[in-house]
Amino acid sequence: MTAPSSRATAPFLLVDPGTEALYAGRYKVGDLLGVGSMGTVHLAVDARTGARVALKRMSPELARGHAGDQLRERFRREALVLSKLRHENVVRLLDYGALPGDNYYLAMEYVTGGTLLDFLEMEDALHPWVVRDIGVQLCHAIQEVHKLGVIHRDLKPENIMLQPDESHDSEYSIRLCDFGIAQLGAELVTRKLTHAGAMLGTVLYMSPEQAHGLRIDHTSDIYAVGCLLFEMLTGEPPFFEASMLDIIYAHATSPLPKLDCPDMDPFQRSDWHALLSYATAKTPENRPPTALEFAELLRRLPVDPPTGDDADGSGNEDLGMLKDFIVPRNCHH
Repeated sequence: MTAPSSRATAPFLLVDPGTEALYAGRYKVGDLLGVGSMGTVHLAVDARTGARVALKRMSPELARGHAGDQLRERFRREALVLSKLRHENVVRLLDYGALPGDNYYLAMEYVTGGTLLDFLEMEDALHPWVVRDIGVQLCHAIQEVHKLGVIHRDLKPENIMLQPDESHDSEYSIRLCDFGIAQLGAELVTRKLTHAGAMLGTVLYMSPEQAHGLRIDHTSDIYAVGCLLFEMLTGEPPFFEASMLDIIYAHATSPLPKLDCPDMDPFQRSDWHALLSYATAKTPENRPPTALEFAELLRRLPVDPPTGDDADGSGNEDLGMLKDFIVPRNCHH
């Protein structure tokens, strides 16, 4: 299954450090991969090893004043979390540092397949066979995060990278990334990125307690996984209201919408809805107690593998093998 973009996938490129200036004396900076609230991410080549990396750099314009202090804290926090994580479904940290002027950077594993958001923006729902596999991998990733006493707090499609890997049912191995607003166990009370009660994260996938600025635990991440799985199955988040306040209110008060997908077997649809309702329960004590338990329940869901020939008739080569896993977006909720 190929990525929806045309990113280069060669793992190595030898660089002569003497031919041009290198960032941090080590990295040849290449194409822009993305822009976020913390700065930019570029494809780069490590001149010492020839390996391609994703180089995340703090924006100099944002490094000034109080906002700069918060941004540096987010970089420090992400480096701290990633340095302790060694899991196949979490992006690997390769290097971390700061240049004069407090320009912080992170060098991370370069993942070639794009993000989950890239696929969801095709405006198609994914086949349950694929959703289950991605969901199990995501649960294993956050279980490892939770074992460190860390809560991610910002699970969303753009923070889930997809690395082609035919050993998985989905033909992708996921990489969880962006721990910039993660809540660390030792800092649950003693340290804050912002003032008490501030809302951090993305409201489309945010638990009721997180949206209201209340104390959260690891089940808040499990709630977000439930919302992500719902979106993968239907093409839309469970609560997609007119305003942010309406979304927050729906998360707090409305039951999970039905998975009204005509192409899905009614019994399977009922099983999916029951499990996702469990994950997105309004109160933490009514959710799966651990991500690992949720992964096991998800793995046991009866799901038929995708069928059909290798051609979708659309002439869209960017879909690659993903065409076998996409269901036309005819789900309503």
